[in-house]
Amino acid sequence: MKSLSEPAGWSKASQSLVSSNATIQQDTKIIGAPRSSRPILSSMNIREHDCVVLTTDLPEEKLQAGDVGTVVHIHGGGAGYEIEFMTLTGETVAVATVLPSQLRPVGRRDVTHVREITAT
Repeated sequence: MKSLSEPAGWSKASQSLVSSNATIQQDTKIIGAPRSSRPILSSMNIREHDCVVLTTDLPEEKLQAGDVGTVVHIHGGGAGYEIEFMTLTGETVAVATVLPSQLRPVGRRDVTHVREITAT
């Protein structure tokens, strides 16, 4: 177990997710392993590197429900997730900390949709 202290810039969701004295298990990473052999760290079967769908708007990150991102880190066995959202050309738009209630796995019948992020 290692202690988790909140780095600067964490979103409000992460502040309710963990406190500075919380502990999490060190994630086991298997680089290049097929999806079936990566460890399952959540009750929703969401694993690192899975594509997920945002279910709520995150206006501070300019993200909308329905945006698709990639899991880059799992906190506390699924208590929270770091999700990277990118443009179709590979530019990172945001890395957001979200609660399990704010995302869902990609479904078999999901279709992607394009929208343009407005500049600030």
